[in-house]
Amino acid sequence: MAKPISATPVVKGKAARRILDEMRNGTPNTPKRVETIRRADEVYQRSTESKPG
Repeated sequence: MAKPISATPVVKGKAARRILDEMRNGTPNTPKRVETIRRADEVYQRSTESKPG
């Protein structure tokens, strides 16, 4: 039998303000985030290339 899902803890203070800011303004494009998106795009492009038959 599956384990019950525990309740999500309440987010307070600085973490709550950061989450609200990201919800309102989007996630900031930090260099690390931009690099992660670029690598994910490369992986996607390689995975969708047509293979010779």
